[in-house]
Amino acid sequence: MIVANTRDQLHDLLNKPRNHQTVGFVPTMGALHDGHVSLIKAARKQNERVIASIFVNPKQFNDPADLHRYPRTPEADIELLTDCGCDILFHPVESEIYDGSEYQVPDLGFMETIMEGVHRPGHFKGMAEVVGRLCELIRPTRAYFGEKDFQQLAIIRFLASTKGYGTQIIGCPTIRESDGLAMSSRNILLTKEERSQAPVIYEALLQARKLFMDGNESEILKKYVQKVEQSGCFKVEYLYIGFADTLKEAELFDPKRSYRIFTAVRTPGIRLIDNIPVGH
Repeated sequence: MIVANTRDQLHDLLNKPRNHQTVGFVPTMGALHDGHVSLIKAARKQNERVIASIFVNPKQFNDPADLHRYPRTPEADIELLTDCGCDILFHPVESEIYDGSEYQVPDLGFMETIMEGVHRPGHFKGMAEVVGRLCELIRPTRAYFGEKDFQQLAIIRFLASTKGYGTQIIGCPTIRESDGLAMSSRNILLTKEERSQAPVIYEALLQARKLFMDGNESEILKKYVQKVEQSGCFKVEYLYIGFADTLKEAELFDPKRSYRIFTAVRTPGIRLIDNIPVGH
């Protein structure tokens, strides 16, 4: 694997004779885990060349303390990417991404007014800008994102369509630990007690899904909060049920439609998000 730290180095690598090779791109913020590995493997299967990026993007952190404590493990990340078949890693400093050039983020509309958009103001505009800048630099055939950040995935699909990058956006299933906890770079920040209790998030989502499908909508939020907060480790920020295609809020289950149940919970130190599909 070749590591490029500057735009010029990346440009030189990308403009070597490619013989019209397809390029799969996996943007990350580092602290990589098996969820990221699954994205690299998906890109490897579908493309002749695989590029990953590691950049902790300050523009998508509305809390400076969260940015400061975000885990950074560059040596382990490089080893992992090499082992799982990545061809090029773009690992820039901030000035290589935000070089003074203009980038206009389109109006993200309704999708940034719900869930993470409420609790992390400005997050999606910052995320959309960095993903847009990276896609303009790399012009990948396909770009890969995990469904754990399903709201983000929906916004990136809208961004790619609006900006006309010609990049196919691929969503890949959430990868979970053996006890059900969704893999996340932030998991390493959990205390031992928090980590032991964290599977309750997925368990409570499964309970919420059953209640929704059984028509017990009025019980969902109450039972979800009870289950998650009984350990004393987590506080529920939101539980949201939306249509999978539009993210618009859903109230009644229709077996002919597809939905997602979304949540965010927090400890004194970090926030965790998760979601699961409902319906066909």
